[in-house]
Amino acid sequence: MVLELITNIYKLRQKPILMFFEAIILTLFSVFFSLLIFSGESVSFSILAFITIGALPLFNRLYAFDSYLTGYNKSFFKRHKKIILLLFYFFLGIIFAFVVIYFFSPATVKDSLFSVQFKELDKISSVRSGITGDVVSGSEFSQFGLAFKTILFNNLIVILSATLLSFFYGAGGLFLIAWNASILAAAIIKDVIFSFSTVNSSLFFAPFVGVFRSIVNFIGFIPHGFFEVAAYFIVSLAGAIFARDLFRGVFTTDFKSLVVKDFLYLFLLAIIFILIGALIEASYFL
Repeated sequence: MVLELITNIYKLRQKPILMFFEAIILTLFSVFFSLLIFSGESVSFSILAFITIGALPLFNRLYAFDSYLTGYNKSFFKRHKKIILLLFYFFLGIIFAFVVIYFFSPATVKDSLFSVQFKELDKISSVRSGITGDVVSGSEFSQFGLAFKTILFNNLIVILSATLLSFFYGAGGLFLIAWNASILAAAIIKDVIFSFSTVNSSLFFAPFVGVFRSIVNFIGFIPHGFFEVAAYFIVSLAGAIFARDLFRGVFTTDFKSLVVKDFLYLFLLAIIFILIGALIEASYFL
């Protein structure tokens, strides 16, 4: 693939922040080809598909550096800290690219870019409203409990999906990382658009108010979002490396038990992160 040929994976590992710009370039190409080939709601999904297809070979090569077959004597986070940073910058790059692309796109294609994401945000808002409405006559603790169960159940499904995708498709968990990045980008875009219709000032100041609101909302997302996104990163990484080493004969080595323990510990850590994230997010309903 051409993208693999022009990407120097050694430089990416030396300077993980370069992945931020790789993600921007990949997102630009994905948007271009999606708009060229598809139309309507298909564009939203095809963009994510093209991002994942483009990133899969690159990350599979990067994961090779984190194999247990070559780094079994190191601690997990020492062995994988670079790939975790690369995933983080990949996530941020997609968010940045989506926001910029949206506001510089013609009005005729804006709705196509995030049609599915905007619907998902409306669905999330409806779920939150439903949680609040179902417990109007109940206690705050009942509202918290209902919110916690709903959020935890949804996030556990995502975690299991990310684990299976990574295990069976190598770096397949990248699709869910790209999906969550697009949802967050869509939320930022909605904040800016909302400012244009509600700010009682000239259009010159509206975008700045929108950016300020987006920053505030993003900061509000961090307490629970950090744990949720970190969990996605962990299971995506663990599943991909475990599957890769499984087929390279890791279970014929003397440290096979280390691989299994690491995978189970990481999966448990991801579950704990999801629990913490759900507790924090549910606390907003108190």
